[in-house]
Amino acid sequence: MNSRATLTLWAAIMLCSVVWLVRTPLNFDLSGFLPSNASPAQRLLVDQLRDGVSGRLILLAISGDRVEQRARISQELATRLRESGQFSLVANGTPPPPAQLEWLMQRRYLLSVGLSPETFSEAGLRLALEDSLQLLGSPVGAAIKAWLPRDPSGEMRTLVLSLMGTQSPNTQHGVWFSRDGAQALLLAYSVAPGLNARAQQQAIEAIHRAFDAARSQSSATLLLSGPAVFTAESRASIEQAATFLTLISTLLVTLILAWTYRAWRPVAFSLIPLASGLVIGAAAVGAVFGMIHGITLAFGAMLIGEAIDYPAYLYTHRRDHEALNVTAHRIRRAMWLAMLTTALGALVMLVSDFDGLRQLGVFTAVGALAAGLTTRWVLPMLNPGSYRLPTVSLWWPRLPRWLPMLLLLAAALLMARAEVIWDDDLHRLSPINAQALAQDRALRSELGAPDVRYLLTFSASTREGALALSERHQTWLDGLVADGALEGYALAAQLLPSQAAQRARQSMLPDAATTTRNLAQALRGLPFRPDTFAPFLRDVAGTRALPLIQRSDLDGTLWASRVDALLMQSNQQWLALAPLSGVKVPARLQADIAQRGGTGVTLLDIKGDAETLLRHTREQSLWLVAIGIAVIGVLLVATLGSVRVALTTLAPVLASMLMTVAALVAMGERLNLFHLISLLLVLGIGLNYALFFLRAPTAGDLGRKTLDDASAAAVADRSRATLAVTVCGATSLAAFACLTLSAIPVLHAIGLTVLLGTLFSLMNIAAWRGR
Repeated sequence: MNSRATLTLWAAIMLCSVVWLVRTPLNFDLSGFLPSNASPAQRLLVDQLRDGVSGRLILLAISGDRVEQRARISQELATRLRESGQFSLVANGTPPPPAQLEWLMQRRYLLSVGLSPETFSEAGLRLALEDSLQLLGSPVGAAIKAWLPRDPSGEMRTLVLSLMGTQSPNTQHGVWFSRDGAQALLLAYSVAPGLNARAQQQAIEAIHRAFDAARSQSSATLLLSGPAVFTAESRASIEQAATFLTLISTLLVTLILAWTYRAWRPVAFSLIPLASGLVIGAAAVGAVFGMIHGITLAFGAMLIGEAIDYPAYLYTHRRDHEALNVTAHRIRRAMWLAMLTTALGALVMLVSDFDGLRQLGVFTAVGALAAGLTTRWVLPMLNPGSYRLPTVSLWWPRLPRWLPMLLLLAAALLMARAEVIWDDDLHRLSPINAQALAQDRALRSELGAPDVRYLLTFSASTREGALALSERHQTWLDGLVADGALEGYALAAQLLPSQAAQRARQSMLPDAATTTRNLAQALRGLPFRPDTFAPFLRDVAGTRALPLIQRSDLDGTLWASRVDALLMQSNQQWLALAPLSGVKVPARLQADIAQRGGTGVTLLDIKGDAETLLRHTREQSLWLVAIGIAVIGVLLVATLGSVRVALTTLAPVLASMLMTVAALVAMGERLNLFHLISLLLVLGIGLNYALFFLRAPTAGDLGRKTLDDASAAAVADRSRATLAVTVCGATSLAAFACLTLSAIPVLHAIGLTVLLGTLFSLMNIAAWRGR
C-alpha cells in the first residue's frame, strides 16, 4: 500500500470513529461493574440499581426568608414541578386537591386493608363513633368533623394516614417543615431511571428553574440531595475529571517530548497515535456496547501513557540519516510484541461477565493496537524533519544484590495482611463527599423518606399476581411497623389493590337494610342526630355497585406515577416494590420471609448486596490478571522462541506487580477491583519496557562487516533503547501522577497503582539488565 492510500485509509477510519463517537451515549453509574450474566436475585438488584424507584428520589429543603415566604415558595414550587411532567411524585405536605380526595372517599372501602364484616356491625360502628367523638376535640377535629357524616367507621382517616406514612414531617402553613422550622421540605421522584445521569441532571435543572420562578424576589435558598442528585453530581465529577486529567496529562507528556526532541514536528506527530488510540478505542466500545461508561472514558488518561510510548520508540530508535520507514521495519518485532502483549492482556477482560470490565478491555486493546499501527504505518509517511536527541548514558542505577529479599518481604506482607487488604465498600468508590452524605441522612430523617438501602420485592408472572402477593404480606408489614422494627413502607396495592382483593372487600359490604339497622343500634346513647349519617348509607350502597379500580382510573391523580414507580414489569416478570424506611433489624425481615414461605419475595439490601457483587467482581478480576499473565507468557515463548528468554523478559514485570501491590498495602490502601484492573495495564507497560530495553540488539545481531563496527552500532542501539525507555517511563509517570491527584476514588486507585507499577518496572528492568 502506497503512502497516499495509507493516509487516506487512516483518515477515513478516524472520521468514521469520530462520527460514531459523537452519536454514542455516555453512562456514569457503577452498575456497569455489576454482572450482566447473573442469578435472578443479582439481576433484580442490578435492575433496581439502574432503574429502581430508590434511585429516583430527590430531597428538597428551602431555607432563608420568613416562614410564610418559605411556605409560599414550597406551594408554588410543588405546583410547577407537578406540571413539568418530569416527576412521578412531588410531595410537600399539601393535601390532595378536593377532586382527588373525593375520588379516595368514594373508593375508600375498596382500598381499605383492614376492612372486614365487623367494620359494619353494631359493635364495630359503635367503637368507631366513640373514637370519632374523642378526636373531635383534637387538632384533627376539623377534618374528622368534615368526614364523619360519610365515614363514621374512620376508613378515610386510616387510608390517608397510610398514604402519608407514619413518619410524616411537621406541618406549618399547610406544608412540611423541619423540626426546628428552619426549612420547608419537599420530596420528588423523577420519571427517568435513577442512574440515567443526564436525565437526572435535566430534572435537577428543572427544579432550579422552577425554584427561581417561585422565589421571585425572596432571599430563600434551595438545597438538593438524594440518590438522583448524587448520580448527576457523579456524572459531572467524572466528566470534568476525565477532561481535566486528559488535558493535563497531554500537556505534561508534550513538554517531556519537547525536551527530548527539541523540535516541534516529532512532538506534534507523536500526538497522532495518541489521538488515534483514544478515538478509535472509544468508538470501538460504542460500536460493541452501544454506550460508553464514564470510567472507561476516564481511562483515556491511562491510555495516554501507553499510546505515547510507540512513537517514542520509533523516533528514539532512528539512526543518523535513517528513513523512518526503515526504522519502523527494523524495530517491528519488538513493536508488534509490545502491541500484542498489551492487547492480549486487556482482551482477557472480555471473558468477564461485567460490562464495565469488558468495556475497559475493548478500549485498551483496540486503543493500543490503533496507536501502534498508526505509529508503524502512518508516522513513517510524515517527515519529522531533523531533531537532536539528548545523550543518555548506558549506565542505569543498579539495584543492590538484596533485591530478592525485597520481593520476599513484599510477599510476606501480603500474606500477613491477606484478610484485611480488600475493600468492597460501595461508598468509598463514590465521588460524593462525607458532608453531602451526612446532609442526605439528615433530610431523609426529617422527611421520613425511605433510606434507599432496603427494598422488598414481590414477583409474579402477572401484575395481579404481584399485587396479590404484596397484599398477603401487608398485615405482616403493619405488624413490623407497630412493633418498631420498621418505620414505614410504601406499596402500589395501597392505591391499586388486586382485583381479587377489591371484589372480596366489596362482598363484605352489607345491604342497605343491614347497614341502616346496625347504624341505628350503634347510635343509641350517642349525641348524634340519626339523619347525620345518610351520606354514609348512600356511600356503602354506591360502593357495592362501583366498578373495580383499574390502573387507568388513577390517570390525572397524584398517585398514578407513584403506582407506576412501585409496580413494573422486568424480565417477563411483574414486580411489586416496597421501599422500607427505618429498618432496625434486617435479619428479622429475612427470617420472617423464610418462615412465611416467601416464594417470590426478596429482601434487597441495596448497599450490602451491591458490595457482595463488587466482591465477586474483584475475585473474578484476580483470575483475569492470572489468565492475562498466562496468555502473555505463551505469546512470549511462541515469539521469542525460548522459555528462558520469555521468563527473563516476564520476570521483572511480575516482580514489579508484586511490589506494587505490597506498596499499596504498606501505604494503607484498601484494594478494590480497580486496583486489579490497573495491574493488567502495569503488565502491558512493564513488558513494553522489557521488550525494548532487555531485548536491545547486541553486536552479534547486527551483521556488520567488522567487529568494531558491529560493537559501535550495538552500543549506539542500546543507548537509543535506554533513551526510549527513559522517555516512555517519564511520560507514563507524568500521565499517571495526574490521576493520583484526582478526588474521585476510582481514578485515584487507577493512577496510584499504575504510577507505582511503572516505577517498579523501571527499577526491576534496570536491575535485571545489570545482572
